[in-house]
Parts: sequence; structure tokens; C-alpha cells
Amino acid sequence: MDFKLLKKGSKVYSILKLKCPKCHDGNLFVFKNPYRLKGGLKMDDNCTVCGQDFVIEPGFYYGALWMSYPIVILIIIALTSFFYLYLDYSLLKFMLILSVVMMSLQPLIIRLGRAIWIRIFVKYQKQ
Repeated sequence: MDFKLLKKGSKVYSILKLKCPKCHDGNLFVFKNPYRLKGGLKMDDNCTVCGQDFVIEPGFYYGALWMSYPIVILIIIALTSFFYLYLDYSLLKFMLILSVVMMSLQPLIIRLGRAIWIRIFVKYQKQ
């Protein structure tokens, strides 16, 4: 089985690996750990490998919120389906668990939303 979607040069590769959408070598985020208390969402202004500008315009990443929204909805639908079909929890217990899960996934969702958003505007270029 060939996983072309997960190879360097594909859109999915740069999004899931959080790499520069132009060169696929530089990192989008300064630190690998999204749960780092200081700087977990910090991005360089430019790619350290190819120099691609990561801050295309002021407020550019506000659009990433729109990319995060469907991710959150999909997670909520999946969790709700799982809880509804397989577990017999009260509504309060379900809402508490769902809240904890969503809050704990928030740094990952924000990073993914930013990676998707910048990938829409910057295309891959082989060096």
C-alpha cells in the first residue's frame, strides 16, 4: 500500500507534520511540545530553512479559527456517538468528560488549524 498523502510534497504531510508549506523542511512552530506553558503556540516569523513568511499579513491566523471549527465539531460528533452507542453515562458526566477532552486537545487543534490555514495560501515548491 502506497501512502502518497503522507509523503513529503503532499498537503497532508505539511499539515500533519506541522512543517513549512513551501519547503516541507522547516517547522511551523518554535517548540515541538504544544503543551509547553510558555511558547507552545509560538511561531517564527519566517521559515528557518527557506525563508517563507509565516505572518503573511496582520491578523492572518484569525482565519485559522474557521479551520479549527470543523475539527472541533468532528471530535464532538465522534465522542458523542461513542458515548451514546457504547456507554450509559448521565448527561452531566458526559458533558464533564467532553469538556475535559476538548480543553486538553485545544493546543493541538489550534496548531492544526494554523497549519491548514497557511497551507491554503502557500504552495509546495521543490528546492
